[in-house]
Amino acid sequence: MDSSSASTLPSCAVVISSCDAYSDLWPYFFHFFFKHWPDAPQSIYLIANERRYADPRVKTRLVGPDLQWGSNTRAAISQIDAEVLLFLLDDFFFDAPFPVETFHRTLAQFQAAQGRLLELRLHGKQGEAIDGTCFRRSDPENLCSGINSNLWHRELLLDIAQPGLNIWQCESLVRKKLREGERQFYFMDQDAPKQISFVEGVRGRFWKPEGLAYMRANGIRPDLKWRPCPPQGDGFF
Repeated sequence: MDSSSASTLPSCAVVISSCDAYSDLWPYFFHFFFKHWPDAPQSIYLIANERRYADPRVKTRLVGPDLQWGSNTRAAISQIDAEVLLFLLDDFFFDAPFPVETFHRTLAQFQAAQGRLLELRLHGKQGEAIDGTCFRRSDPENLCSGINSNLWHRELLLDIAQPGLNIWQCESLVRKKLREGERQFYFMDQDAPKQISFVEGVRGRFWKPEGLAYMRANGIRPDLKWRPCPPQGDGFF
């Protein structure tokens, strides 16, 4: 990345949503993050309770005792000044080079379109195409909302991250805003370049088999006594 492209990112911070209960994942997340995005911007923030991640490239934002996702996120975002946030979850591990130039173009389009939310993972052809961008407009019928791997306007995320709500309850507030007439939520056109590629490594307190396979394919063997990988099946248990 040359100096001119690096200068396009100061208003966008990278925020990794986490808590101390997932601190065992931090070395894996950041290993793959910096492997696939070695020239990532300096504004990289990790949300945590009381533990810090010892890497000078990462700024830990401590929020105190775990009081649900909404409370933690709101407290952390209140400590970050960037107008636009690239929001990631700690158990989604990059598995391909981050498309820096593509992301720069997407970020510029998001800012020009006065976007409030952009679903980077969601591609489709429904919804109104936004002139001058590779986006389509979300509405209550076509949004598959999520928290991970999105561009957020800071003030919207502060509004969505309501104290005491878990992550799924906060996601429901996105759909509520659309039903109420929000017009600046976007997703990627079906022909737009892929923005981020990753492996979902963990679900809850357990490793997913594909996550563990990805670790082992890269010569990493997590301690399964700390976070096990139980047999998978279709039954309830």
